[in-house]
Amino acid sequence: MSYNAHINWGHLLPKMLWAIWLTRNDNLFNVKRNSVDWQYAFNMALEFHMLVQGNEISKRRTKTIYLKWEPPDKGSFMLNYDGAVISNLGRRGLGGVIKDHKGDCVVGYIDGAPLTTPLYIEFKALLQGLMFANSLTIKPLYICSDSLELVKAMAHGHDLYTNIIHECKSLLQ
Repeated sequence: MSYNAHINWGHLLPKMLWAIWLTRNDNLFNVKRNSVDWQYAFNMALEFHMLVQGNEISKRRTKTIYLKWEPPDKGSFMLNYDGAVISNLGRRGLGGVIKDHKGDCVVGYIDGAPLTTPLYIEFKALLQGLMFANSLTIKPLYICSDSLELVKAMAHGHDLYTNIIHECKSLLQ
């Protein structure tokens, strides 16, 4: 049985119970009156689902393709960004760089990321880069992504990321 198109109850229910247990203990032992953070439970379940699905994908045969960075056209700029999750260490982060046509760095950024899905972290990395580009009036801007899932979500929409997709698209105009 599925909770929605992206996660099933088998992944969600244990995380919901864990969130209830954590909140109960925090309230009991720290004399608090917090309510259960359901978004935290959902994000944990979604992350687990993505990791399990990712393990199935990683078992497939892979082929290495060597790529080389190509600068944008003269007078334009390129945003390269990425989000990263090291699940066994609980670390997440994002960053990016905007370079000119000569390959010189115009601006770079790094940041920690919230406990969420790898795709959301990719979106946050893109959003921060677009915000820098807009604040510095950097145009025209090419965008380079290593996330096919993000590109598809930007083109066709995604139920979980509607708001951040809208934010990114509004900065692209």
